Amino acid sequence: TPVGGIVDFLRNEETGLITKVNDPKGIALSVKKISAQPELKEKMVKNAYKMVQDKYDWSIIAKQMRDFFSRHE
Repeated sequence: TPVGGIVDFLRNEETGLITKVNDPKGIALSVKKISAQPELKEKMVKNAYKMVQDKYDWSIIAKQMRDFFSRHE
């Protein structure tokens, strides 16, 4: 569901599937979609993995924090 920090990294059919809040039928449809479309699932897994490597690896985060604190000393 597009709530909180999820929207910062979840892109519908790119890094996951978005459903409406409090929509169990929507969640069920998303699960069925992934089950019926293994190529879509594989694409989303690859995209999500790449995004994590590019944006959320600890070495990247540490460098960003170091740069931020260097600029604000």
